[in-house]
Amino acid sequence: MKHLRFYLPALAALTIFSSNVLAQDVTARHRAVYEEVNAKAASWQKIKAEHHDDPIVFELEGWADAAGLRKIISQVPGEDGEGTEEYYLDGGKLLFVYRSYHMAGGDAESPGKRVEDRFYFKEGVLFHWLDSGKKVREKDADFTAEAERLTGNFRDFVAALEKVSAASGAGKAKARPKAAPGALQVLEGKFTGIEQGDYAHWQMTSKEGTPRSFFVLKPDKSVADVLDAPDKFAGRACRIQWKAGKETLLEAGGAMMVDQVVSVEWIK
Repeated sequence: MKHLRFYLPALAALTIFSSNVLAQDVTARHRAVYEEVNAKAASWQKIKAEHHDDPIVFELEGWADAAGLRKIISQVPGEDGEGTEEYYLDGGKLLFVYRSYHMAGGDAESPGKRVEDRFYFKEGVLFHWLDSGKKVREKDADFTAEAERLTGNFRDFVAALEKVSAASGAGKAKARPKAAPGALQVLEGKFTGIEQGDYAHWQMTSKEGTPRSFFVLKPDKSVADVLDAPDKFAGRACRIQWKAGKETLLEAGGAMMVDQVVSVEWIK
């Protein structure tokens, strides 16, 4: 019995470690696509549409590369609070959904509790749900209901966005020309916040009104200072230096092309 008591804690720790490794493996593709899409979306065709599901009206934004839709953001109205759902596509199929909202009852200065859910799909079928407490949800009635809701919304949202794209005659998206890899570029606009994932992302809107997102990988002190308290800078006009190039991102599964912010200057 002494030997059994000695090995049980070690066995439990090994089981937890193995489960975490397995979870990382089954979601590796999802993390890689998430990082890739958010790094490149600013250069893709952007489409806006609405989907009416009486009495709810969903406001949609989509981003498409040369192969078709890659990301959809839906403004989520609901009894529990206002928020967004981000749908990520891989090969035309639903791969990942990130839901984020503040619980009802707060206000602009003191919003309600922030809730986040991550839904992972394989061949368009939900197989893994990680809730706001980083708890893996069981495949129960709630799991089935969310799977049906998300896949149904996904089909409706894709149809609404593709209808607008076809009506506009836009066809396939065309990426805008890029500077040589590693060359510093300048962008002016309004800082909107820092999005945290496997990596931090600098979020801003250009002077032309285009949302832009940049990885925060090797910035100077001017950017590092913002990471400590991003809310203090939100809404301020800024001028950033950024560059595009290949970086090795272990969490995303290897080397990939990314846009990253290098420095920031605040405009009065």
